[in-house]
Amino acid sequence: MKRVLSKYRWSLIGVMAVVLMVVGAACGGEDPTATPAPTNTPVPTNTPEAMEPTAEPTAMMEEPEPTAMMEEETPTAMPEKDDDAMMMEGQPGGVIPMQSLCGPNFQMIHLASFCGQIHASPIYNNIVELNPETPDPIDIRGDLAVDWSVSDDSLTYTFNLNPDATWHDGQPVTAEDAAFSMQLFTDPGSISEADYAAVWEETQGTLRSGRGSDLANYLAGARAVDANTVELTLNFPSGAFLLVLAADELAVLPKHQMDAGVIPSFKDTDTLMGSGPFLMKEYNDQVSTTHERNPNYFKEGRPYVDELQHFPITDKASIIGGYRTGQFLMGDSLRNGLNVVQVTELENEISDRATVHWSPAGGMAVMMNARVEPFDDPRVRRAMILVFHRQPIIETVTLGRAVIGSPFAPDQAWSYPLEEALEFPGLRESSPGVKDQRDLDEAKSLVEAAGYGAGYKVTLACLNAEEYCQVAVILKDQLEQFLGWEVDIEQGEVAPLWARYLEGDYQFASQAFSCSIPDPDGCMSTWAMGSQRHAQLTGHYNEDAQPLWEAQQQEADPAKRAAMMREISGYLLEDSTEAVLYHSQLSWIVDNRIHNFNIPTTSGSHKKHEHLWCDPAC
Repeated sequence: MKRVLSKYRWSLIGVMAVVLMVVGAACGGEDPTATPAPTNTPVPTNTPEAMEPTAEPTAMMEEPEPTAMMEEETPTAMPEKDDDAMMMEGQPGGVIPMQSLCGPNFQMIHLASFCGQIHASPIYNNIVELNPETPDPIDIRGDLAVDWSVSDDSLTYTFNLNPDATWHDGQPVTAEDAAFSMQLFTDPGSISEADYAAVWEETQGTLRSGRGSDLANYLAGARAVDANTVELTLNFPSGAFLLVLAADELAVLPKHQMDAGVIPSFKDTDTLMGSGPFLMKEYNDQVSTTHERNPNYFKEGRPYVDELQHFPITDKASIIGGYRTGQFLMGDSLRNGLNVVQVTELENEISDRATVHWSPAGGMAVMMNARVEPFDDPRVRRAMILVFHRQPIIETVTLGRAVIGSPFAPDQAWSYPLEEALEFPGLRESSPGVKDQRDLDEAKSLVEAAGYGAGYKVTLACLNAEEYCQVAVILKDQLEQFLGWEVDIEQGEVAPLWARYLEGDYQFASQAFSCSIPDPDGCMSTWAMGSQRHAQLTGHYNEDAQPLWEAQQQEADPAKRAAMMREISGYLLEDSTEAVLYHSQLSWIVDNRIHNFNIPTTSGSHKKHEHLWCDPAC
């Protein structure tokens, strides 16, 4: 017997709602800032003047109370619901000027990292999506899919696609498109276009998007059953599969376009032809991107607004000024380039007309390059895990909003209690506000034994975004105080410095990391073999932990899975290229005129904006 779902809800709603995620880097542990970004550009002046709101600011979304973990993590059938009836009726029309973290990169859309996804997502659709019209952070509904069924062994998912969906050129969206796209994400080398093949060869096959890497863990095959039915077969049963599939990055692409040798990329915006709610109207490199309403969209009445205007701004003063004056009505993603202190100050200033929504969606770590000195030595990597005093960093940088930086966010059903994490080596204090001397002594002994004692000179890099460099200043002070190292800070704009990270041209850096989905499987994106962190950024993964990563994916017993994650955490505290500092919160600033907004817990979703509408008019 098959289970048929038109709307699917994961069984761990309460527990997973507080999972900390980032889409961090441009795949694997995807760092949202880790993509080409513009140089400083002026705040737009052609946007509408701010209007006085008629409604009081909405309350910040409260996290649901954790519920007990269900016995199984595999999909469970839910009552059938009429998705059309659930769609909120909104006011059509208007233009939403949006602040953007960065301009799109020029990789092919199926390889695009976070900044590319921001600007491409309104143009495309997924098979399924994280529902942006509910505060439930892991509610999955169909996007192109009308409904789907799961085989009794949970290895085969059969999706029925909307027969009314068409590409922007008028051709129908078919199951062949969906099957082709899933294969493309898991095996990008299947594209034979000359320029692409050269890039693929140059990167020795490591060029793959983060969610493409995640999907490849599960997907054994994809085939079109008929014109509107696609079948996806898994390597093993997994309750996390649909969460991965729902990421905006895994959009369905037009096979007929790519068969003709046209690869969708921002190198030529005429190639950006999707099935989504918006069409590409105008693109000014690193200045603005404008999407216009798709009049032939297959979802009746959607989108509501006529245009989305994205303005990439990197100068923090200009970002703040744009929100203060109402030139930005909202951000276009969960990343806005501001740190917690700046957003909190701004929140106090604009609370009469806008709401800051906070989401547990990220983390900060010290990322070490294991291919260069001194971090090619495991003793030095262990010293970095031990030496940093995380509590004052959290208080200074996040105003106490963040959670202590054990490898995984504490107090999850699959991790460990916060009280236990506070006793881990490297995280513990001998008394409130005092770093445990045992950790400092061991760290100093380790670097001295490795030949990198007092006076050793290092360069700590940081991206000019959010709190990266603010954290770096504190790290520098602690390394100089506790180890006697001489630390230079290298601050760089996102695009060029991130390119250097990918080339391995750095020693270590303060850098965001993430669990890409609210599940232990999502954390593999940062830590496991084949992740971008390993394959491109750090050149290292913990070999002892790797078999446990693979085993926990297939383990159905929650208690056994949690035990595996604790064991993995132990290995990572011994040797890793990620000295996690804290699990933080990100913010999304939204004018109170904009309705039907719900905060996601991942920066990989809620970027199509088809559901948003304005009252009074925007």
